[in-house]
Amino acid sequence: MSDLFVDRLGNIVIGDGVARLDFLRLSALDAEKKQARMAPSVRLVIPVNGLLQAIEMLDKLRGELVRQAQAGPAPAPESTH
Repeated sequence: MSDLFVDRLGNIVIGDGVARLDFLRLSALDAEKKQARMAPSVRLVIPVNGLLQAIEMLDKLRGELVRQAQAGPAPAPESTH
């Protein structure tokens, strides 16, 4: 399996039982205007049922991240030296 880095999700189109998710990558940064220009990077095409399953998984992950953030940072492990 290979990894592909993207900066953000750009657009989602659903039709004929298939979802098309366009992901974007940073293509340029205008320091004066403090603006990023994004360009298409990759399109993920997935059946709607697969997208619904992914959304459910991401929602559970989101809930766990929120729970961890509300609990505060984990204590540092004690040194055994």
